[in-house]
Amino acid sequence: MLKLSSTSALVLLWAKDKCYKSKNAKRMVFEFLKQIEDIDSERAIIADKVFGLISNQCNCPEIVHYNYSKIERLYNLQVLEKESMRNLELKRTKKNKYFQNEKSGWIDICLLGRKLR
Repeated sequence: MLKLSSTSALVLLWAKDKCYKSKNAKRMVFEFLKQIEDIDSERAIIADKVFGLISNQCNCPEIVHYNYSKIERLYNLQVLEKESMRNLELKRTKKNKYFQNEKSGWIDICLLGRKLR
């Protein structure tokens, strides 16, 4: 389970195509849509429908898919912990009814922290 032990939290404010973040943040939780190749084809259809609807309703030009290395480069932070829909379902229900493997989920969550120098 992701644990935020730092008192310094990251604040993200989205405005059009820009992301503003607090300068002193030490940790950040990032939930993201996985790359298409990391999702089972049957499940990718669900993600396309859901995020297509969100994109249309919010007038978003494009929904971006990420992977862990892309996120690290984007924020210049290191992935400290990872959680998948499969892991979250197992922790919540003690079984995997809907997300039986890592590719059955279309969203992942990670905890990012400052890179060690």
